[in-house]
Amino acid sequence: MKHDEFYIGYLPKAPGTLSGFLRRTVITLAAAASVIALLLVLGQAPFPTATFEFGDFKPWEGTLIRAGGVPVLLTASSSMPVLLVAPGKHGFTEGAHGRRVRIEGSRITRDGLTMLEVKPQSLQAIGEGQALARTEPVMATLYGEIADSKCYLGVMNPGQGKVHRDCAVRCISGGVPPLLIASDGRRVVLLNTGDIRDYIGQQVKLDGRLSQWGDMWVMDEVRTSYK
Repeated sequence: MKHDEFYIGYLPKAPGTLSGFLRRTVITLAAAASVIALLLVLGQAPFPTATFEFGDFKPWEGTLIRAGGVPVLLTASSSMPVLLVAPGKHGFTEGAHGRRVRIEGSRITRDGLTMLEVKPQSLQAIGEGQALARTEPVMATLYGEIADSKCYLGVMNPGQGKVHRDCAVRCISGGVPPLLIASDGRRVVLLNTGDIRDYIGQQVKLDGRLSQWGDMWVMDEVRTSYK
């Protein structure tokens, strides 16, 4: 006649059958937890290839202009204007527009776009500036997500989506240019957007005038609606 093993807690050792069952259960649960953790890690979207050289202020030279209201630096090495912002959640507001300048800035870059976080009071006018070629604006409809350009380009990971919405609202309210991450692959700087706070971090439809400043896409007179 077979009897079930019975274990009393104050005994120094559990019966063999019971201890073997517990050992197999613990090992199985530990292995399952490891597999689940690995699958969760592998299922996460990888961080984008973005760079923020925080605190590494280097000298830059170029022409300071406003591309439809957004301050940018035109350099001799690229036809893509360099976006300019101040430290923290603030836009760049220093003067000398239309002049060749020397500044110090920390580089932020992603998706072929470059931004500089300009060191305060580092701007020096050093000569005459150059013009930036721009195309005539055409009416266009684009779809995508609105983000703040500074965080998206590399200051934050992730720098987009609903998880980043509150931060993006504060950055854009502080003067950081809003950026459309368009579904067709373009990254478009947005101007004259009105109140877009309700649309940040969501998939939206934008109607406006689309043009190029050098190699940078710009949309102004923007009207936004949900996709």
